Amino acid sequence: MSAPSNPPGVRRGPRPRTGPRAFRVGAAGAEASVLVFARGPSQAKWLGRATEWLQGEDWIDLRATREPAADGFADGPAVLDGADARSQRIMRGLGWFEVDGDGTPCDRCGLYPWQALPESLLVEDGGLLLCAGCRAPGGGRGR
Repeated sequence: MSAPSNPPGVRRGPRPRTGPRAFRVGAAGAEASVLVFARGPSQAKWLGRATEWLQGEDWIDLRATREPAADGFADGPAVLDGADARSQRIMRGLGWFEVDGDGTPCDRCGLYPWQALPESLLVEDGGLLLCAGCRAPGGGRGR
């Protein structure tokens, strides 16, 4: 047995959880998934399984993986499943796409169009397919 290497008064270990974190929840091998804000992967799976996309999936088949780029959008435990414009804008900004979309991203920013977001629809401009943000002067994320 060895003595702990921590100096007195210093606690090492996982950082304290201060709020919900973002998780991508989907079934193993499935193409549909939802973005969930939860305190941990078990809560994320529980919230994700209640959505129309994942309600028929077995608990054991669900996977909850971290999506740290979305942590800033969390305002409590919630599910973003693309059912409203706010969640669609957040998911599109993170690079997500609609399952039934055509799969062609904007040639400049790389984001995919969402049918319910008119500003995301692609239009040919000078031989490129561009969304409204990229067609505007100085637009695009510069990917």
